[in-house]
Amino acid sequence: MGHRRPLTGHAPPPRSVCQQVRLAHAHPREQLAAGLAELEQETAGLRGAGEALRVLQIDGDLAWQCYAAALLADDLSGDEPESGSGT
Repeated sequence: MGHRRPLTGHAPPPRSVCQQVRLAHAHPREQLAAGLAELEQETAGLRGAGEALRVLQIDGDLAWQCYAAALLADDLSGDEPESGSGT
């Protein structure tokens, strides 16, 4: 995701991550809304995923906090992004 930061003894809460993302991107909420809209076709016919997507599209604050939580979970997982080199 490219939002890597060093982990400390206490990971920041999602709201803090939201603030960091806001500072790093020009129009983050608009980008998030556009990304959610792109998922509509992929979730078509998937009842649970489709409903979750609709809830996130209706509640922008919830979507933003979920996005921040996902960034935090990604950082905590310790997984490195794939290099794409095939090796």
